[in-house]
Parts: sequence; structure tokens; C-alpha cells
Amino acid sequence: MNKLKESLKFYKNIHNKLVLITIMYIIIGFLSFLIPILTANLLTGLIYTDIIIVFKYAIYVAMAFIIQEFMLYITEHIWNISIRPKILRNIREYIIKNILSLKISVIEKYGDGAIEEKIDTEPSEIAKIVNIFQRNTINVITKIGIIIYIIMTDWRISLIYIFGMICVAYIDTKKHNDIRLKDLKVNNSISSTSKYIDEVVEAMRDIKALNIEEKIGSNLSEKLNIVAKKISEKDMLESKYLKIEKIILYITTSLVMIVGIIFFENRMLTIVNLLVMYLYQNDVFSLMGEISILRNSIKDYNILINSVLKLEDNKKYSKEKYGNIELKNIKGKIRFENITFRYEKNKEILNDMSFTIEAGETIALVSKAESGKSTICNLLLRNYNPSSGNIYIDDISIDQLTENTIKQNISIVNQDSYIFNMSIKDNLLIVKPNATKKQIDNVCKKAQIYDFIMSLPEKYNTNIGPDGVKLSGSQKQKLALARAFLQGSKILILDEATSMIDNESQAEIYKAIEEMTTDITVIMISHRLSAISKCDKIMIIDKGKIIAQGTHKNLITNCQVYKNIYKDVNKKIRF
Repeated sequence: MNKLKESLKFYKNIHNKLVLITIMYIIIGFLSFLIPILTANLLTGLIYTDIIIVFKYAIYVAMAFIIQEFMLYITEHIWNISIRPKILRNIREYIIKNILSLKISVIEKYGDGAIEEKIDTEPSEIAKIVNIFQRNTINVITKIGIIIYIIMTDWRISLIYIFGMICVAYIDTKKHNDIRLKDLKVNNSISSTSKYIDEVVEAMRDIKALNIEEKIGSNLSEKLNIVAKKISEKDMLESKYLKIEKIILYITTSLVMIVGIIFFENRMLTIVNLLVMYLYQNDVFSLMGEISILRNSIKDYNILINSVLKLEDNKKYSKEKYGNIELKNIKGKIRFENITFRYEKNKEILNDMSFTIEAGETIALVSKAESGKSTICNLLLRNYNPSSGNIYIDDISIDQLTENTIKQNISIVNQDSYIFNMSIKDNLLIVKPNATKKQIDNVCKKAQIYDFIMSLPEKYNTNIGPDGVKLSGSQKQKLALARAFLQGSKILILDEATSMIDNESQAEIYKAIEEMTTDITVIMISHRLSAISKCDKIMIIDKGKIIAQGTHKNLITNCQVYKNIYKDVNKKIRF
């Protein structure tokens, strides 16, 4: 009940329209109740050849159908234009807000597919269920009203209908239970066969080399035949139950008509009431199905709404936590103090690491592969939290800094920085909406992409597709660099940011960075030693620790690990 109350916030500003559409469904339900009665009177007029009665009730029936269809159109219009979009927007805004506040580790754990489903599928399903619930609630109320009407008209005939309903409900329940078991077997068989097909495709070369095509083909054919057999068994079972339900319906209807005719002959029932009872048969027998749909809708709604609201559960979906100290003009000094880090239960990536980067320094991190260089950057960005130790910016623990302080003052350019499906200009303005044309031109020139942009027919207004598919790898990196330059952060992280850029452009870019380093702190990770040789300081990382640091000239003379890396690079082996 608490979750249900909590979910009411998703329907803010649309309560009045939900009430309006409910009233309209009630009118539609009343017309569904009324039409068989009008039709029965029409048929009675035909039986007794009373033209006036036929003409009058023909108009009533036509008007009832027209009004019903018009009301259905209006409800669909209100739902699709005014209600559904707002429900989707409210739920998605809530989901997106919570997802964007999750820790990176949580996002990685659940994966893109699960997050996409939460944003796209779950809100759509909730909106669909709300509409089904509204309609089915009115349908159930209408059909209960019909049964009450039949009982009040003739309780004896109503007993026949009620007995038939109980039989159909029993068969329907048994059908759903048996079909669910058959579905489970079918799905398991399909899953097993799909895995086998994947295995066959993957091992095709070996299958041919081992000359076992016939054996594998026979196995696959047998598995597919089993799937087909299980599907046929399920279809036959479903067909059997449907036939039983129809037989019960036919028997019940026949009994109603036989008993009704006997009562009519003995003047115990009017012809109008007899026809009404016959015309109501579909409504009577569909009541249990409507109740089942209503029950399933409530169950599905609770499951989905709980799934959405659980995003606020900080135990299952850990949120990023920030402090309350807002730094307006940071200098860019960074200090790692006894930092140890491991990914869950894996071995330690960083082991009691300590170092200091002074404000305005350009430093490089060098190591063999997977030795913690990118981890240092992720910890600084608060993508992960250290297992122990503290990180400081301008001698203040980053745990105490606000989210805005960290994200506005630290920019990162990766080897695969994401480029959004929008224009070049919008990709830049996304980090600084009020940037001037001059500022944009300036950063693009520094990133060596200005001439390329000017060569395009639409220049800055060129749309570059999802993840910049219309750009080369080099152009994407340059645009990402321009975006980082435009953000104007005091700390700039370059994680293989120029790996795909030619040497000439790279030299120009680093020249631009050198000109900026009087104001900003730069952390550089690169497999190109030519890119880092001019850094103020190079830190050598090995086994989670910094084993040496200094200039290129000092390290090449005094550090054997750095010498070995340098030799490997000269041999064109990436470290």
C-alpha cells in the first residue's frame, strides 16, 4: 500500500484527466449494459411486426452504438495525447534522475540492457497497465451489474448462468496452470537449442575439420524436433481447453434458452427478457476473464512500480555521495594519501599509493598494461571510491567536496570519449551552453579540428551521428579535446586522448596544452613517450605503487623500468 501511495506522484497534474476518462469509461460501460436491452426490444418488434417499435428501437440502438464509438474515440484521444505522454515523462524523469546518481560500479554491474529497459520498457508497460486497469475495472463493474440484472429478472435462469460461469472459471484456471508448465518446458527447450546452435556456429571450422557434420546435423535436427513437439503439445493442450470451454458455453446457453422458452410458454417470462438474457451470454461468460485480467494487471503493476521505486534503495542501487564544500576557484593541487583500491574481491590494483601533483603541473603516468593508471583517474573523478586512504584537491578531501566542484573542475578525454548524436556545435555547447563563437573557434583551433569543420558544408551545424560515426577516430578525439578545452576545468585528464591522432597534429595539440598549463593541472596517460617526454614529472607505476618519479631525462638515466619501457616503445611494442 505504501508503494501504491508513493506511485501516485507519477500522476501529478493529470488527476483531473484520469477522473474524466474514468467517467467516460463508465458511460461506455452503461451503454454496453443498455444495448442488449434495446436490441431485445427491437427484435421483439420484429417478431410481432410492430413497425413503430422496430423503427424507434433501431434509432435507439444506432444512437447507442454511435455514442459508444464516439466516446471510445474521445477516451483514446485523451489517453494518447494528454495522459500517457505525461505518465511516461514523469516516470522516466524519476528513473533518469536516479540512474544518473548511481555509482559507476552499479551501472557497470547491471549493464546497459537493464538500464535501457528501466528507462524505456518499464514506463511504457506501467502506462499500458494503468489504461487496462481503468477499462477492465469498468468492464467488471458493468458485467457484475448485468448478472445482478439477470438475477433480478429471473433467479432460476441466473443459476444456470452462474453454474456455467463456475465451470468455465475452473477450466480456465486449470488451463492457465497447465499452459504455464508447458510454456516453461518449451522455453527451456528453446533456450537449450539456441545455445547448441550458437555452439555449432562458433565451432563450424572444427566440425568440418573433424568430419562430424552428419553427427552434429543429426543432433541439431533432433533438438529442433523436440522443440517443435513441445510447442505442438502446448498448442493441442490449449486447443483442448478452449473446446471444453466452448462446449460448456453452448450447453449453458442452450439450457438458458430451453428453460427460458418453457417459462415464456407458461407466461413466467417475457420475450424481451428472454432475448436480453440470451444477448448477455458473452458478457456473463467473459466476466471471469475480465476479473483475471484485472487481477494480473494489479500484480504486474505492483511488480513494475516496485522495480522503479527500488531505484531509491541505496543498498541495492548505491548512489554517489558528495560533500557540501563548494570551491569556486580551485588551484588544481592533487594529493593521494595511502590509497589502496581493489575491484570488489579482486586483487589490489593500487597498494598504499601516495603522491602529490602541484597546481599547474603536467604529469604523466607510465606503467605496463593494467597497472592502475586509469584507476587513478577514475578515483579522482569519484567513479569509484578507494578501499582505504584519502584523496585531496587543494588540501581538502574530495569526500567533502560537492558534486559540482568535482565535475566542473575536472575534465577527462579518453581514447573513446563519447560523441553525441547531435551537431558539432551542440556537442561543444553541451559543456558550456553560453560559449561564444570566438571561444568555440579558439578551442577547435587548439584541438587541430577547426580547418576540418570549416571544410564541411554545414560547418558547426553538421550532425555527426550516434557516437560520432560520421567522424574518423582521429576527428572524434580532436572534437573531444576541443570540448574539454571549452569546459575550462582546472584539472585535465588525458587518457590516451591522442592515440589516434597523427604526429604533426599531436605536436600542435600538446603545444596548445603547454600554453594552458600555467593555469591548469594536466594528468597524461599515453603509450607515446614523445607525448610525455616534456612533462614536468613522470610517475612510474609498478604493482600498484609508484616506484619512481622525475623528468624524462632523469628517469631514462636512473630508472631501469623506464629504460625498459622506452626500449619497448622504440621497438614499437605498446606498453
